[in-house]
Amino acid sequence: MYATEVLAEFGAACSGRALTPSVERAAKRALVDWYASVFPGFETVPVRLLTKTLSADFGPERVPLVAGGQTNARTAALINGAAAHAAEVDDSFREGMYHPGAATIAAALAAGQEVGADGAAFLRAVVAGYEISTRIGVVLGRAHYRYWHNAGTVGTFGAAAAAASMSASAKMMLALLPPSSRVTRFTCSAHPAMIF
Repeated sequence: MYATEVLAEFGAACSGRALTPSVERAAKRALVDWYASVFPGFETVPVRLLTKTLSADFGPERVPLVAGGQTNARTAALINGAAAHAAEVDDSFREGMYHPGAATIAAALAAGQEVGADGAAFLRAVVAGYEISTRIGVVLGRAHYRYWHNAGTVGTFGAAAAAASMSASAKMMLALLPPSSRVTRFTCSAHPAMIF
């Protein structure tokens, strides 16, 4: 079984399972941290330029930007995620040399708003994205960071998992993972356990 298939099944299972109180509390803390990093990020020049560049995508869609305005889910996730990381005050996962919140929460928020998900589904999506992406970050290790910025590479998995978990479908989750990630074959002995 491909590693991405194992992770996709795990992510899909997260979407239908109630969070334990400690995991829910941790997810809420991550969300508060994300919002605290988004607002200073919106004041940075790169995020202002990104917002201006993508302003043609703004309109009556129902996905709001944190700093105001509405756009489609893709653009909202991109701008909100960029803002969450731009000021470099976002969360950090040392073992994976990775900032999991920026991409993961931005994608979960945009996807959740697009489909009208409730708060519980949103938090489960955040947990799925964190759990999957941080595991990948650990596997890639510090050596990966020598050539790549993990928020962009590993963050892709967190964003895909969070957004796809709104569908509660392992097949959909696997389809949203980057195509290159589905090529490598690994042997996994067990499904990952929640350690958030």
